[in-house]
Amino acid sequence: MYKDDEMNTGHIVADCDEVLVNISPKIVQLMHEDFDYYNQFFRLSPEYNYSTHYNTVLNRPEYYIDQWLVRKDVYERFSEDEVNEARNRLQNEIIFKKDLYDTLEPTNLAKSLSYTINTPLMNRLSIVTKTSDINLKSKEKFLKTLFRGSMEKVDIYYLESDEKKSDVINTLGYVTRIYEDEVSNIKDIIMNCDNVMQTGIDIPSLGYNQKLDEATIMKAKEKEIDLNYFSYMSNSLVN
Repeated sequence: MYKDDEMNTGHIVADCDEVLVNISPKIVQLMHEDFDYYNQFFRLSPEYNYSTHYNTVLNRPEYYIDQWLVRKDVYERFSEDEVNEARNRLQNEIIFKKDLYDTLEPTNLAKSLSYTINTPLMNRLSIVTKTSDINLKSKEKFLKTLFRGSMEKVDIYYLESDEKKSDVINTLGYVTRIYEDEVSNIKDIIMNCDNVMQTGIDIPSLGYNQKLDEATIMKAKEKEIDLNYFSYMSNSLVN
């Protein structure tokens, strides 16, 4: 168990994508900019509009965009190699686009954290995010701009796609609060982080993360972890 002075550290751990910045509406927009190619494999619409369909993308039932949009008859119309090529192009040219973050705006939560980190309420912010070498510089520029003037209180941990967030978070000492959107990461943290107890995990309420399995929920109760969904459109204030 942690002592009271250890638990009053104001240490926040946050994911980046779909927590500090929403990237999936931009990804879908970029797919539509190469409509003739991607529409062969994925369910696109000539009427797609970034602003109008922003919430539709965030409320999608599948986490992975290619699984959500893939055409049901794609393997009847194309060879496996052609489908794999389309998926690879989507990942390398769009999802990991070199300048993906350059024009994106921070979420309301991100703005709230960038303000709060300048107050005594937060002593430390650890950003733990999976990324690609292709757009790492763009993501890093976004984060350093967001927390400009406060980077002495910010640590950024970049993970490869096959690395577990728990491996990093376990080394960070007591954590006051965690912001994470992806179900598999939430489960990993709850099940495998010995330092995450008597704390809160705040989850932006998105279409793909509404169902946590019973074992994860029971483990959270056992460790006195408060699971809280919040609207990604509102400010989620640090407690």
